[in-house]
Amino acid sequence: MSESNYGFLIFMGAVLIFWGIPTFRGNLLLIHLYNRWKVLPEERKPYGRLTGSALMVIGGSIIITGILQCISEQEYWYYITVAGTVIGLVMIGYALLKYNRGIF
Repeated sequence: MSESNYGFLIFMGAVLIFWGIPTFRGNLLLIHLYNRWKVLPEERKPYGRLTGSALMVIGGSIIITGILQCISEQEYWYYITVAGTVIGLVMIGYALLKYNRGIF
């Protein structure tokens, strides 16, 4: 894989992190309406913190993988992305179940 592909990984990870920062601060406008319409006003901040943290975990794992792949091209670095994505998705699922009272 060329270094430009690793640059794309780093870029996509940065996009997720920059998407997670305003969500972490409580700005839920970046989340689909159907994923936030049941969230009570007093629970918007913790819901945003959990969802924003999850996005930053996923983005951070993608960035770390991209950087490590630039240094040494080993396939096992992608396990970092897989682990970060699984952890982030579990966090998002937990936030939806707890604050949205269901996934849908």
